[in-house]
Amino acid sequence: DTVVPKNGSLGIRTQIVPDATGRYWITYPKKVLRMLPDGTLLPSVQLLPGHESKGLNIAADGTVYVTTRGFIPVAGPLYALAPDGQILWTNSSATSHFTGIYPEFVVTTANGQLWLGGGTHGHCGCELTFPLLVGVDPVTGAALTDIPIIGWGQLVAGSSGTLDGTVWSYVGAM
Repeated sequence: DTVVPKNGSLGIRTQIVPDATGRYWITYPKKVLRMLPDGTLLPSVQLLPGHESKGLNIAADGTVYVTTRGFIPVAGPLYALAPDGQILWTNSSATSHFTGIYPEFVVTTANGQLWLGGGTHGHCGCELTFPLLVGVDPVTGAALTDIPIIGWGQLVAGSSGTLDGTVWSYVGAM
């Protein structure tokens, strides 16, 4: 499958991340596209039925982490992909902490930490969203810790990891 299907398009929320070899990994409905620097498409990673890729990032070891959403905009499982595009595992443990919405941002740090970021409705069942960071075990996808951020809104500009392992996030209104 090296042809971009006609039922989707790259848009403002499409995430494109290069890996250490120069290949590009691109979020796309129902799959993750892989592309060489010259624009040649490699075989896509087909997600499980009902999952749409939303956010991705690549760890120093080459593992690609992808957040997904279901048919309605609720969190799907987190995927870990090998550098060759094989699915290593899927796990909903960390993504289930985001209620009523899905995590859009995946952060990997130089010291091997993995974080998910986005907005959540939380346990109140209300429509107000607040920002949330969830620490994730990069080997299994299990949730390690929640860090709710005081205030309303959600992580709209993303998050990034620094060389010292610090995670920075920007909170804003949608």
